[in-house]
Amino acid sequence: MREYVSGFASPRIVRTEEIVAHLREMLPNETRHMNPDDIKAELYELEGVLQYHASVDGWTLAAERQLPERLKPRF
Repeated sequence: MREYVSGFASPRIVRTEEIVAHLREMLPNETRHMNPDDIKAELYELEGVLQYHASVDGWTLAAERQLPERLKPRF
């Protein structure tokens, strides 16, 4: 999910339903048992990369594109 989100080419707003559909297509095994609300909750976890726009139920890239510390890979 992180790779998909960080691959946004521009800061355009993308509706949540479009992201959910794309994630189901690109990550079928990971999203098989998730309902749309579960996926939306996962997207909220990426708040350093994404910004949520409630008025359109959509997401855009956050200015800094930084993952929260707790979501960064640990090597």
